[in-house]
Amino acid sequence: MIEVTLPPEFEQSVEWRVRSGRYPDANAVMREALLALDAQEAAEDQETETERLRTLLDVGLQDELAGRVVDGPTAMQALIKKYGG
Repeated sequence: MIEVTLPPEFEQSVEWRVRSGRYPDANAVMREALLALDAQEAAEDQETETERLRTLLDVGLQDELAGRVVDGPTAMQALIKKYGG
């Protein structure tokens, strides 16, 4: 079990939510808050991954435009020639 000390304004916010009847107790408020935080962080992680993939795609497109790519069979032939097979 973890005990947390909240600043007065957060404590009042938790108490208000319990008094409103929306939550049965302070633990339920904190549980819901942590679930919301988890969802927010997951969304941020997804945005970061999407941006990373967009950057990689942009690099690949620039390589293609600059003629720095080869097709699959040509690449395989070069690898076989270099490393044997």
